[in-house]
Amino acid sequence: MRPETNLWIEKAFQDFKTVEILLQSNDGPPGIICFHCQQAAEKFLKAFLVEKNVEFPRSHDLLLLIEKYIFPVDETFQEIIPAAAELTGFATSTRYPDIDDDLDVQIAREACTMMIEIKSFVLEKINID
Repeated sequence: MRPETNLWIEKAFQDFKTVEILLQSNDGPPGIICFHCQQAAEKFLKAFLVEKNVEFPRSHDLLLLIEKYIFPVDETFQEIIPAAAELTGFATSTRYPDIDDDLDVQIAREACTMMIEIKSFVLEKINID
């Protein structure tokens, strides 16, 4: 594994750890949890791109990263498109008042499940290739 890839993975695990701590506390703000789920997923995807030596823009759009930059290298990422689509909006919506008012712990837990799906998928790809 490239050293730069490992740096992205380490940053992704920081977001992942934040999610775990907030969910275990039982009173973590759902919007913040969802935000860190999106951030972790984004960093795992970028780790894959770094490992494959693919340049990418500064973007929080997980679908853009997958469809424009990852698909040319590996089309099997189609499998995680639904999770990526759900998580993408949390990059910005959770930063503003009144936009994430309907988020609750159940939605945060679902975001965590989707992030873990992306994490597992990407880490398997990086270790196999």
